[in-house]
Amino acid sequence: MLHSEEYPNFADADAARELFWERILKIAASNAVFRVWTQERSPFWARLGFLTADAEIFSRLPDEWKNADETWFTLELKNEAVINAALKNQFSGFSAAEKKSAEEVVAQSKKVMTVVTVFCFVIFFICLAVLVFLLTRRRVDDRQASALLLVGPTRRKRIVLT
Repeated sequence: MLHSEEYPNFADADAARELFWERILKIAASNAVFRVWTQERSPFWARLGFLTADAEIFSRLPDEWKNADETWFTLELKNEAVINAALKNQFSGFSAAEKKSAEEVVAQSKKVMTVVTVFCFVIFFICLAVLVFLLTRRRVDDRQASALLLVGPTRRKRIVLT
């Protein structure tokens, strides 16, 4: 906010305002400013396109600056309605794209979960089959051992060759 102007040599005022205006435009562009306000009545500002603010536009003035006794001049740098409509359009397109992307990720994660679940069941059944095999083999080995115990030890004869 520029409060007021004061120049030591008023002949340089328009040249200084021109430089100042270039700087204002750069700052406004980098900060997404839609409208510039002033109370200065200099013809320089009128040449740039500053107009007296009507009631609708005056309602957009920040509350801290509103005073019914003062006249405000304003210049619209960017059309708010057009930019807001474009942003809503882009946002809806972005929102739709994000929703589609999220649905694809969910579908892919369901596929991965199905593959992992099937893999885990296969591993479980393989382990179960190995366990059954080992238990049945142990029973067979136990039966053979008990059969040997019933028969008793066998004596082996030594044959010596001379």
